[in-house]
Amino acid sequence: MSNVQPVVNEAAQDTDPRDIGLTLRELEVLRGIAEARRNYEIAQQLFISTRTVEKHVENILRKLGVKRRMQAAQHFRLSTEVGEESTETAAA
Repeated sequence: MSNVQPVVNEAAQDTDPRDIGLTLRELEVLRGIAEARRNYEIAQQLFISTRTVEKHVENILRKLGVKRRMQAAQHFRLSTEVGEESTETAAA
């Protein structure tokens, strides 16, 4: 038996990133993380410094309560999927 921890902690998993106080810029950086972009690629895309991206990543991980970028990316994907399902349900 291995002691495998969930990719995203339970508290963060049920929370939309916008509901935990991520700024618009942090959401843009989080989208870049979810697209598997490196910090320098996110910096180029958003016209900010790599150091600024690093700081945003630190803040994102802290606010989501996760330790790794992959966990933040999964959290973003899960919240995006839930948002899309809600929109589709409302449109039906």
